[in-house]
Amino acid sequence: MSHHFVNQLIHLMWSTHDLQNYISPLIKSDLYAYITNTVKAKNGKVFATGGSTDHIHLLLLLPPEISLSSLLRELKACSSKWIKTKNLANPEFTWQQGFIAVTTQTDKVSKVCSYIESDESRHKSKSYSEELIFLLKQQNMDYNEKFYLQNSHAKMYMHMIWSTHNRIPWIDKSIRPDLYSHMSEIVKKNRGCMHSIGGIEDHIHILMEAPKDKALADLVKDVKTSAVHWIKKQDPLKYRDFQWQVGYGAFSLSYSSLEAVKQYIAGQEEHHRKQNFKEEWEEFLQKNGYQRFVH
Repeated sequence: MSHHFVNQLIHLMWSTHDLQNYISPLIKSDLYAYITNTVKAKNGKVFATGGSTDHIHLLLLLPPEISLSSLLRELKACSSKWIKTKNLANPEFTWQQGFIAVTTQTDKVSKVCSYIESDESRHKSKSYSEELIFLLKQQNMDYNEKFYLQNSHAKMYMHMIWSTHNRIPWIDKSIRPDLYSHMSEIVKKNRGCMHSIGGIEDHIHILMEAPKDKALADLVKDVKTSAVHWIKKQDPLKYRDFQWQVGYGAFSLSYSSLEAVKQYIAGQEEHHRKQNFKEEWEEFLQKNGYQRFVH
């Protein structure tokens, strides 16, 4: 587990200012290509683009070294400038301040792509406001009826996994509850939200809501580093050589999968009576499209 395997799949949506019909059909294809190339330049990937004259959809792979907020700021700023250079674009063009971002998972990518690519036909009978409110309710996200366009709504659910160095069984049952509590506190200090944490002697699982304004790689570094210091303080002699493995896995989830993953994490002890961590890890890689790393 010396590599990082990150599938941070995000369905992102935002509108023009006050839902003005600024996105001319004549520039739409070029705009999508420009945004796609901007994401690619940040080591990300765009799976689908879509939208109508007053809003845009993206399904993208967010790289772990950049936060969603910083990527979106750049996308909005660069694309706004690009649009204003086009003769057919309204010189008053601006994007609305808010956005919505929800994670999905590998086995739902094609479904989300189809949803995005059918956007124009969908909006012949449904406005962007209606679609936005529908998605917020579907994700169980709170919103203010007066300011839902201006506010940003992000739910980035990540299932994260990493092991002890060389899978040494360091994590005794006696320290797990306090260790999990400490790691949850570090996630909270980083503006994330821990939904579930568990594991066995040689590895750990975390189900969390990642913050939109901090890069995932930086968050993982903070949590792992702080946990190492905490464990070594418990018994400096016993845990003198304790370290985590360098790599980690981080796999985004749809809201509909949260309860199943919570149960999976809660059942780690029982699960690993039948399957060791190496087998579990290889299964996760296969499910998330990393077959070439499985041996």
